[in-house]
Order: sequence, then C-alpha cells, then structure tokens
Amino acid sequence: AMSDSLAVIGQNLYVGINIDTIGGKARGIAKWDGSEWSALGNGLTGDSDGIVAVYALAVSGGDLYVGGRFLEAGGVEVHNIAKWEWTALGRGFPDEAVVDLVAADGALYVSTHELGAQRSREWHLRENQSRWDLEEAGRLAKWDGDRWSEVDPGFDRAKRVFSINDDL
Repeated sequence: AMSDSLAVIGQNLYVGINIDTIGGKARGIAKWDGSEWSALGNGLTGDSDGIVAVYALAVSGGDLYVGGRFLEAGGVEVHNIAKWEWTALGRGFPDEAVVDLVAADGALYVSTHELGAQRSREWHLRENQSRWDLEEAGRLAKWDGDRWSEVDPGFDRAKRVFSINDDL
C-alpha cells in the first residue's frame, strides 16, 4: 500500500495510509522516529462502511491534523477530521471525506468530498445561531480553533485545496 499523506514534526515522520494497520502497530496513521514505527494512541476507527483512510495531514505549530474517512480517533467520535491527542474539531464532517488540509495564518483550511448520494448543499445559519452549522458544510471550510466557517473560493465548488495565499 502507498502512503497518501506525510507530515514532519521535529524528528518524527507521520504517515497516513489507507489500510487498517501499519506494521501491525497502528490503524490508519503511524509515527516513524527514525528507528521504529509506533501507533498514535488507539489510532483510527472505520466509518459505517468499515473504511479507515487518511487522505491528508497538516501541521500547525506542533499540532498534527488528520483528515480522511474515519469515524473515531482514539475512541473519540470525530467524523473524518481530528487533531492528534485525538480531539474533535466541532462536529467534523459526518457526510464528507476530508481530502485536503492546509494550515496557514493560524487557521486550518479543509477541502471535502461528499460521501454517498451527491446532493447540493448551501451554507446557512440555523435557528438564528451566531455560528455556522457544520452539518451544512460546503466543500471548502476554515477552522479557526473554535468553529467552522465557509470559504468562498470565488469559483464553483472546489474539490481540492492546493495552496493558500493572501487573497483567500
């Protein structure tokens, strides 16, 4: 199996891969310290279809973010996106796989692909809440550390985020 995502923090290489175990030690993601593989806690747990796939890794400061297709990280329900030490980012993306991550300017930018039946979604505020309801997330979103918000790329829904510049 080939790796779909790599990230480096200090001397450690983190590898996300689309198989259940890496070297019999890790589920979906592992750390290489230069001499051996180790698991990141209990690793990732498959979604309702049993799929564990890591499509993207991003680093911001010393924090590692993991995106892909999985239900839980370390026993915490995260819905396809998590921060290592296994914490959820809001409700995650229950109906969308996270296919790209970019950390820039203190925020995390996410590109998703809808799972299952293709249907159009629009962003809107629900019940006059002052935050975006992630359940209605579009294809591009921004995590500011507390909540998700829409990113309008200025063109039809994007499938992948390749770079972030000052114009976004």
